[in-house]
Amino acid sequence: MQAAVDDANALNEGAPLKLEVFNTAVGPDGAVVVAQRIADDPAVLAVVVQGEEGVAKAPMAVFKQAHLAVIAASSWAQPRPAEAYATWLSPGLTELAGTAALFAKREGHRQQIAVVDDGSATSTAAVKAFAGRYRALGGKVAIEATWAGDESGLSDTVKALDVHWPQMVFYAGNAESAGRLVLAMKGEKALKNADLFGLPPLFDSAFFETTGLKGMRTRAVFPCPDYDGMGLLVRDLGFAFPRTSPQYRAYLHFAFRHPGRWTSMLYDGAALAARAVRIAQAPMPMSPSPEAATGTAAVAAVNPSVSSASAPTREAVRVALLNIGGYRGIRGDVKFNAAREPTDAKALVYFALNRVNRKEMLWKQRAYGPPF
Repeated sequence: MQAAVDDANALNEGAPLKLEVFNTAVGPDGAVVVAQRIADDPAVLAVVVQGEEGVAKAPMAVFKQAHLAVIAASSWAQPRPAEAYATWLSPGLTELAGTAALFAKREGHRQQIAVVDDGSATSTAAVKAFAGRYRALGGKVAIEATWAGDESGLSDTVKALDVHWPQMVFYAGNAESAGRLVLAMKGEKALKNADLFGLPPLFDSAFFETTGLKGMRTRAVFPCPDYDGMGLLVRDLGFAFPRTSPQYRAYLHFAFRHPGRWTSMLYDGAALAARAVRIAQAPMPMSPSPEAATGTAAVAAVNPSVSSASAPTREAVRVALLNIGGYRGIRGDVKFNAAREPTDAKALVYFALNRVNRKEMLWKQRAYGPPF
């Protein structure tokens, strides 16, 4: 993330930008406290938020009242605010689920799948989106089940799955319960070869802590491509960072096989915030040329701020951000719709493999798309 701010400062246009990181306490109350602290700092002109708590209704209301430009760099929260006062870099949960269905049918060639939710509203919505897209592509959803995480419910769910012999099970829930579902499936003859497919929560370490090596071949869709080598980055995006550059060290080296860090979206979010501040400092054409902003990010909440001399107003930065129609960053060319969301639900599909010669697991990237 700091590399993105350094890139902006290297342009030598206006006052230099400063980056500050705020870490929230656990829970929604902590997010509100930090949001208020950010809003009360007059030097802060824009905020890049990582995580779900930071884009909840209460902290977002604080940012809105303070006229702060907000970029949500890692959230798939649903529903999102109706007003266009925030820019979202991640597709929503239902869009990601639809992309997962596309991968399962076109790349995975699965003809019959099962879907399982945990009973929550967000989980149910994701499962419905997956099942609807999968059926529209010509696939068969053999069974739709709900498992609330209890032991008796797990046994009943696995037995119901066992009857239908699905080739893949799409699960919308947390990492620990996904791990328990995998272990239970391995104990049934008809389910031993059925892969589990899930959403970003599966990247939590609790999944591997629960499954061990039995988590092999589990798949998860992730909206943030964290490449583990320069070759794939060049192939997908068309440009390369010099190995001696701060971008290479800050992005590729940090992100190596750690998809849960959201590195590329944070890099892109910081670059977008810096671009909005530069536009507000020295007005320029608002056309969304992809070359105008390369992006990179970091961790937690970000605040590009400027020295008091010639500092633009928060409102000017907010308006400048809303007029940026797209960017070219780590995730390639991204365009925003009227709701300030990506117009395409690009995602990277990872699968779990054991580390060579070691009794531990890791995520390995599979395919970036769509189209896959």
